[in-house]
Amino acid sequence: MSELTGNQIELDHSYVVGDPVHTGGLATLYEATWTVFDQPVYVRACDGLPRLRLRYRTQTRIRETVEEKVGRIRGPHLPDVIDAGHQDETRPFLVMRLPKGALLSRRVNARQRMDAEPVATMLDAVATALDGYRDAEGPHRGPTPDRVWVGDDGDVVLLGYGEVLYRDDTLTMSGPAESAHVWHLPPESFARDEPEPEPGQTRTGRLRAISASEASAVRALEDDPRAEVYSLGCLAYFALNGHHPFFLDARDPGAGIAATLRDDSLELRDHPDGSPVAEVLAQAMSRDPDERFATPRAFADAFAAAVAPAPAPDEAVAEDEAPEAAGPSPVVAIDDEATDKVVRDLTAAVWLWRFAALVLIVGVAGAIVFQRMRSTTIVVTSGASDVVLEEVIGHTAESRGQTPVLLRGRPSGQPITLQVVGPDGTRGEPWSFLPAELEDLGRCRGIDLHLAFDDGTVRSDSSDSGEDDGADEGSGAP
Repeated sequence: MSELTGNQIELDHSYVVGDPVHTGGLATLYEATWTVFDQPVYVRACDGLPRLRLRYRTQTRIRETVEEKVGRIRGPHLPDVIDAGHQDETRPFLVMRLPKGALLSRRVNARQRMDAEPVATMLDAVATALDGYRDAEGPHRGPTPDRVWVGDDGDVVLLGYGEVLYRDDTLTMSGPAESAHVWHLPPESFARDEPEPEPGQTRTGRLRAISASEASAVRALEDDPRAEVYSLGCLAYFALNGHHPFFLDARDPGAGIAATLRDDSLELRDHPDGSPVAEVLAQAMSRDPDERFATPRAFADAFAAAVAPAPAPDEAVAEDEAPEAAGPSPVVAIDDEATDKVVRDLTAAVWLWRFAALVLIVGVAGAIVFQRMRSTTIVVTSGASDVVLEEVIGHTAESRGQTPVLLRGRPSGQPITLQVVGPDGTRGEPWSFLPAELEDLGRCRGIDLHLAFDDGTVRSDSSDSGEDDGADEGSGAP
């Protein structure tokens, strides 16, 4: 619970702040009530700013932008800001009206991945908002899942203008680093941090200090529209696949940076490599900015064209191609020799069909056995972050760390048994599953962990389907 919850803010009007909807690395979004009209509103407060201990000029830039400029920028898919203020000199906040809905990050984390058609609609809206900010004050730079509000009626609002950090901001801050601080940055922001690794070595993802001239050059790259194209491509990937293409651990930005510079993202679940959607997304997330779309609008239009259904063929028949009017059927004489030939041909065709069917059955059986025996990687996530897991092997239990957890090289047909460990060391009931029955993520399989609390004992439950057996979505850590 935040210190704002339950407080009454007195500006031009009064607002009673409720529970937080989302807490990010820098800003928290709260539900609130506009008391004079008894209407629901939202408060977006930069209450994480003191914790990050950024440079004074960076804090000043964020505070002045949020408090003095955001409310003046009006346009499609921008927030309806009705008031602004600050808790103290370092924590500005905005009061705004939003349609009934939720943040994209919350929707996707609740296993509500989006199909390509609504993603195309969302990209069109976010591209319009990015153009609105760029034309009015300057680039937004951070269309990330925790800044995109998706209304139940399909309306999309881009939040967070002014609070997006530059790469050099993250180098000088003293607070804890999180993936959310840098996952919007394009690869060219990190390319100068490390030289090309020697053969057999990999990038570490560590950031190094840079000079003022280098910082200015990198900021120019981050302000470029093609940097927003990259971030918008990552947003589309997140909506389609349910996770960021490179930053898989919220508390390990270094691993995400190394993956950004080195790895390929996992294949899209519903759009194989080479499909129109996969090709457009790969171009948007290219490591070479010259290969990306020039603007977010160009990318949004290309994505919409990729998911548009192919035009139906013309069913009308030209008059000159119309069949001639049927006349009397010709009489064909069939002798016995021709009849015998037809019978022999039909018999051969029947035997050929039976042989082909047998080959097909053997092939399918072999494919099933191969699928059961081949190894895969399991991605274990949870609504509550940092859930500690142990794997039960025989009479022993081995720690697998905190969620999200990667279980690599597991046979698809061999069951896996896990159990949750509470903060006090209490172990929940073990539960087992087959990797082959989990949702296929392309090169790995995903399972989402839900927690239920029964008589003070943590009980883990999991599902790779959309059903819920009573465990609360997003319940807290044990």
